[in-house]
Amino acid sequence: MRGVEFGGVALNLGDFPIGVMAGDMLPGRAMIWTRYDGGRRVVARVVEVNADDQIIDHVLDRVVTPAPGGFIHLDVTGLAPSRIYRYAFLEQAGGRFTGRSRLGRFQTPPADDQNCGVVTFGGTS
Repeated sequence: MRGVEFGGVALNLGDFPIGVMAGDMLPGRAMIWTRYDGGRRVVARVVEVNADDQIIDHVLDRVVTPAPGGFIHLDVTGLAPSRIYRYAFLEQAGGRFTGRSRLGRFQTPPADDQNCGVVTFGGTS
């Protein structure tokens, strides 16, 4: 997976100092974000993967613009319920990708009418 979609692009922790995060998942959408301190164009890339981390579908390549402070938030829509996704933010210069953030992973929750299977909670005090 990484060789085709992400691995050929060098990791750049200097310009992506806090890694990546995902949250606010719904069956068809998720919010992804990072902070970018560089000065190049940034593209968010999302791919759907199977349980073995093999790519099933290339979902999104979208140019994103950092807000003041370098923060990038992207609401990714059009996702399928109960699916696993990988994502990264890629620097682009001269028509090629020159650096990337760490890779992130998230899973969308099941649709309202889907069985979510067994859920186990643990606790301690």
